[in-house]
Amino acid sequence: MVFKTFFIKKVLNILMRKILNLAIKTGSNKIGIDRAPSILNKYFDLDINKQKTIIDYKNAHFEALFSYQDKKKLINLGGDHSISISTISAFKKFYQNGGVLYLDRYPNISNTGSLNNKVLSYLTYNDLEKQDEFDFLINQIEILPQELYYIGLESADKYEFTYIKKNNIPYSLFDIRELLYWSYNFNDIHISLDINVLKNDFINNDNKNGLSINNIKNIFSILSDKTKSLDIVEYNPLTMNDDISKNTIGEIIHHINKIIP
Repeated sequence: MVFKTFFIKKVLNILMRKILNLAIKTGSNKIGIDRAPSILNKYFDLDINKQKTIIDYKNAHFEALFSYQDKKKLINLGGDHSISISTISAFKKFYQNGGVLYLDRYPNISNTGSLNNKVLSYLTYNDLEKQDEFDFLINQIEILPQELYYIGLESADKYEFTYIKKNNIPYSLFDIRELLYWSYNFNDIHISLDINVLKNDFINNDNKNGLSINNIKNIFSILSDKTKSLDIVEYNPLTMNDDISKNTIGEIIHHINKIIP
């Protein structure tokens, strides 16, 4: 009986959700960050050797889009934050009126710097010139300012600060009431989680004012019914190989397994 119940749960998991392994580091070129999907698969009890690994933006975009068409919920394992160019653009094509919750220390809506700095510049009404590798963004459904919500912002460059203020893009360090108020406008939400939004008590980084594990879990729980896709990015198994970081990742993924079965 126990085995039968376990088997049924495994089958339902396969039917209801899909995990994409996006081993992309082009956005930051950080050594080791493209190894994250193979490590994170273990937390989901998956054999990486039996999973498809994607290393380019176009395939990542269309794999995500096809998954939405199959009515699956998506968990996208990066890789750096530039994978969100692919995953969010696919989300917005399928859920045109959906909202995007961006959990990061930085807004990534700049017009200069690395590709990571420009993630949301490619997905908003921005005059940033598109690179050839992002030709799938032609006729893209852009994110409107009111469809985007930031949590955990620590700093922004002058261009980003001006853009956010000018367009009244909502943000907070962590305010459940504001998050709920924003989320009422949407039936479908994409969450993009940069692991470095966590405070350095929970992950090996230099973020002294970040979120706690409970903050992250509360956000996921509150939005679980509306969440159609979730990015986990910027986990680097080379620099975050300590017990505290690994325990944090394990606890977050354990919670994801409960709310996105």
